[in-house]
Amino acid sequence: MRTAKNRGKAMTEAEGVAFVETKRRARALRRARPTLRVVLDTCILKLATFPAEHNASALIYELARAGLTEAWVTPAILEEYADVLGDYPEFVAEIVECFPVCDPLTELSVIRHEPDNRFLECALERMRNSLSRDSQEHATANRLGGCADPAIR
Repeated sequence: MRTAKNRGKAMTEAEGVAFVETKRRARALRRARPTLRVVLDTCILKLATFPAEHNASALIYELARAGLTEAWVTPAILEEYADVLGDYPEFVAEIVECFPVCDPLTELSVIRHEPDNRFLECALERMRNSLSRDSQEHATANRLGGCADPAIR
């Protein structure tokens, strides 16, 4: 990969191919729309802070941080993250920066442990918005006589 140190120098063919492939992959990842939407319980993020060779929680977090999944939060969830992960302020700041925020319209009280209701509210809000958006896309496509999925057009 070209850096400031080797700028202006000729690349070998293999370096050129690697450079182009890296750029193409990065562009594809930016355009890709994640299909998996998640709400991460605080314990997943707490476990992600533990050093381990095969840390599944860290992998889940990395997928969300990289934008390969959408990890949604609410202001209440962010408060819980900040309380529980207070020993890792940089980690919390990264979460705030990377995870989109939604504001649920409904307040639930179905889970005994009251703070867990916030995670359910967030998940239901995202599901409601996704269904609404998908319905609108399909209705528009049907009016135009096409398919709602841009990959199929």
